[in-house]
Amino acid sequence: SGDAGSPEHDPVALCLSWAAPRVDGGSVVTGYSVTVDKSSNLFNDIVDTISLPPTNFSTKTIALTEGVYYYIRIRASNNNRGTPGFGRPGYAAVTRAVSLPSAPRAATLRSDTTNRLYASWLSPQFTGALNPAAEIINYKVEFGREDANFTTIGQTPNDSALAPSNVRFVVSQLLTPGLYYARVFAGNAVGFGPPAVFALPALATPIVPVAWDAAMPSEGQTLYIQVGYLLEVEVRAVDGDISDQVEVDVDGSRGLPVSAAVSATVVSGQNGGGGN
Repeated sequence: SGDAGSPEHDPVALCLSWAAPRVDGGSVVTGYSVTVDKSSNLFNDIVDTISLPPTNFSTKTIALTEGVYYYIRIRASNNNRGTPGFGRPGYAAVTRAVSLPSAPRAATLRSDTTNRLYASWLSPQFTGALNPAAEIINYKVEFGREDANFTTIGQTPNDSALAPSNVRFVVSQLLTPGLYYARVFAGNAVGFGPPAVFALPALATPIVPVAWDAAMPSEGQTLYIQVGYLLEVEVRAVDGDISDQVEVDVDGSRGLPVSAAVSATVVSGQNGGGGN
């Protein structure tokens, strides 16, 4: 007699393990029999029976029906007084066959000027089983800097850090500048399913305020144009991150002569461009 261990999950199948009987009945164990039933612990609706030698203490069932609860019985045999037979069975916990979940639905990936990366997502549409749905127990986020293939990755400190109620993740202390790619996995009792990859990377940039060229008009300065003369003024500023904007406002509300014209301003770069 002995106790059966709790089954571990494998997509659609169950992985079973157990220990040798505490008492062998006065005769060495000659083998084990594993029985799987889909209806009850009466074992009148058996779907799989596995016979194993006495040196084996684990096995894997056949592919089972997703979402169904299964009953597991394990028995040891010996030749007590020359008569082969089975001792008292051990029973594993009633276990549901569950598949891997589908990928979550990636929503938003963005960075800010405090060197943090924000990722958010929606839960997967398929959690591993239906009616009732299998439970999502955690999420995992992986990200790569300048690495769309995730060959060298960073990830959440540990899987349990992202509980199923968490559908967003924040990474701090990014290396700047750099493009960050991210993907997210959903996990259930079986393990993690396929990832959802965020469609666009996030640009991490250093915190650099707008720097106005000392030789140019200062920020907020007003220039007055004398009618009848050609006046060209260059306004030059450097914006090192994506959080600030440089604007030049030309006010013609006082009226300009018919022959006068104001040319459109030229922006060298925007939204993180090289000459922003």
